[in-house]
Amino acid sequence: MKTFSFYHCSFTILFIFVVVVMAGCGSEVKPEDFPDLISGASISVIQDGKPLEGAAISMIPFDSALMRFPVTGITDASGIAKLSTYGKYTGCPAGKFKVVVKKREYEASKTITAEGETFQGDPNAEIKYVDYVAPSFGLSEKTTLEVEISADSASHTVDVGKAVKLAGSDKPTFGE
Repeated sequence: MKTFSFYHCSFTILFIFVVVVMAGCGSEVKPEDFPDLISGASISVIQDGKPLEGAAISMIPFDSALMRFPVTGITDASGIAKLSTYGKYTGCPAGKFKVVVKKREYEASKTITAEGETFQGDPNAEIKYVDYVAPSFGLSEKTTLEVEISADSASHTVDVGKAVKLAGSDKPTFGE
């Protein structure tokens, strides 16, 4: 007659625990009516004929039903932004979109982190910044950049024209 030793029993319990935990991984509940995503959707940004690194991309859908599913990306050194929905689901819903492109650097008094904005020094002082993309491309109501994402056409290139370096400032709006 075979008997199970303490080690066999421990291994069996550990194996069952790992299987249960792995089964739970990836079973995150997506929002109601979440659209199917086109994996591999990307936007390549060109400025002055060169890839633009560090630009924030926002996709504004023409279909109002998709407005509640924000699609964004940040361009890498080759100027390519891999699009994600809600910042965590790889891909973009199929459809026609306006492309908003911004590249802004703040002076040292303001730091932007994943948790939000952190201010150093006087919190009521104006915050100076430099925009590196023409303002018309950074506003959804003014951008002329449009793409259509589909299974057959998931990657697009947009051109934001000549390089700019426009200084500006914002007044902080705490609690408003």
